[in-house]
Amino acid sequence: MTLNRFSIAPICLVLFSPLAQIHAQTANPYRTEMDTELGSIFTPPATGFHYSDFGAYIGADQYSTILAPRAIKGHYGHFNHFGPFDEKLGFPYTGLRNYEAQEVAAGRDPIFVTATYEGKKRPVLFNAYLGLDSHGKATTPPSSWMYAVNVADERFIKFWLNEYVRPAELLPMQKLNNVWVYLDGCAFFYAAYGVLDDNNTFIPGVPWDPPFQQNSTEYLNSIAYFFNQVAQLAPDIKINTDFGSMSDPTQFSSIYANVGSALSEDDYSWTVSPSQYVRDHYYLEPMQWLSWLAAHNRPVIVGSLYLPSNWQNGALLSAFVNYELVKGANFFFAPRTGTTSIPPSAWEGWNAALGNPVGTFQSTLRTGKGTSVSSRLFWREFTEGYVYLNMTGITQTVTLPAGKWVDPSNNPVTKLTLPTSTATFVTAARSSAVTAPAPAIEPRTPYSITGPATITIASKIPGATIHYTLDGKTPTSSSPVYSGPIELNSSAVVQAQAVASGYNPSAISSASYKVIATPPTVQFATSSDTGYSEITTCYPVLALSAIPDGPVIVTYSARPAVGAPIIGTATFLAGEVYTFFPVPVSGSVKVTITSAVGAVVGAANTFEFSN
Repeated sequence: MTLNRFSIAPICLVLFSPLAQIHAQTANPYRTEMDTELGSIFTPPATGFHYSDFGAYIGADQYSTILAPRAIKGHYGHFNHFGPFDEKLGFPYTGLRNYEAQEVAAGRDPIFVTATYEGKKRPVLFNAYLGLDSHGKATTPPSSWMYAVNVADERFIKFWLNEYVRPAELLPMQKLNNVWVYLDGCAFFYAAYGVLDDNNTFIPGVPWDPPFQQNSTEYLNSIAYFFNQVAQLAPDIKINTDFGSMSDPTQFSSIYANVGSALSEDDYSWTVSPSQYVRDHYYLEPMQWLSWLAAHNRPVIVGSLYLPSNWQNGALLSAFVNYELVKGANFFFAPRTGTTSIPPSAWEGWNAALGNPVGTFQSTLRTGKGTSVSSRLFWREFTEGYVYLNMTGITQTVTLPAGKWVDPSNNPVTKLTLPTSTATFVTAARSSAVTAPAPAIEPRTPYSITGPATITIASKIPGATIHYTLDGKTPTSSSPVYSGPIELNSSAVVQAQAVASGYNPSAISSASYKVIATPPTVQFATSSDTGYSEITTCYPVLALSAIPDGPVIVTYSARPAVGAPIIGTATFLAGEVYTFFPVPVSGSVKVTITSAVGAVVGAANTFEFSN
């Protein structure tokens, strides 16, 4: 299949250093993001906690400087449709339109998608921004409309990277750690796009004009191609997307193979109108997708948007269990009433009482309304309890495993009666009603560290005693007591448990570290790239083989085809293994690493860019 002037295969268009490939393939079964499960999606904190408490915040550009250094900071943007409104978000919409006009005048294909309907070539629009009324007519002004682009067009991909993401999103936040590009409006559904007829009525699913994608399968392939190309052209860019809809849900894993993170903006909304269809959708799509992301250790923010203002009535409990059923090592929980994040104190005690997950969620078909695959009772085992969710459509009775159990209010129970679309949990009956939260181990990272690596362990309970081990064994009362930062000179698996008077002992926290003795290597993540005549700036990416034990400052020389050489420096932030810097382009430029402080210059010490 050919899209625009470019073929989907072969995919590799640039040369890559082994270092970039190693980073892309890094896997770690332990938590590698900030050691807290509190996240937020566009929502400020409630009274009693602060932005610095968040481990992940989407919409972080306005709060970025007051978030914790290692918190995920998601900068809002788009990638598959744009309109005049995007100029306010930093996307050069007019610039892309002007560039497209030059390309078309030169006899090349357009970038914005068109479709022919009733004999007229019309722009293809994304339906969510049209304000469609009950008759399908657009009610919003054209300045609010979003026009589909061909995401598999190499010209667009490079425009998106060099004219938008680098200068508008990442450069302003380059002095901050752990910045992610959040992509909204990810409706991977061909029928979500369409045209307006002569009466301004939206007509969905009109086949797009050649050379654009002709059907749902081709469109999904183009999305996967876009993410694959971005991962290769810009391995340092960390992408987080929402997931809304997908014409073929089985393609989720292929599309998200090169997406580093995701969010579910409202994992609770299915309970608002729990029809059989809604339950089926939740089970067959978000629930499976979240489980796949968990299995691949991706950072994910699980939001619960439509919790009522009186969330204490059980709505928060059901949202919490939804989260616990699917969560992975790097998940974050983001419950909100719609305008404000719910205080973490409302659910962190539940999290502490359950302990750590044991395996993935389980389910069984139960008699209910209809015979759909989603008529299920779900559960998941934890080290100190079980969570249950009833999606059968009728009330279910659950007989608990052998043992002594208490409900969330600490009442002894031997069985549960669960109305449909509700959830709860039980924990082992213990000496206290309150369990100490698991201690936080920092830093969290998937990368190697040049020793000595300094590790800190902290408990939220004042005066708590923290026992720890460095060999992966479970801490006991005879294990060493944490009294200050620990220096690791070799690889280790750190395990820690907090104990405090009046509390049950905490769950075990675990973190894995690969510590090396030699200084890291620094080199270019990609050795070459090409652009087009309108690109005036390129952005070489530097990569470190490990987190250094101090600052790394790289000196480079850029030799353009026209003009004098440029000498400059690039500095890595603490805990970061990638950085980039802008270099003017006039036809072509060759950039060379001339020296480095804090790292050894690697073999891939040159980068070439040409238009």
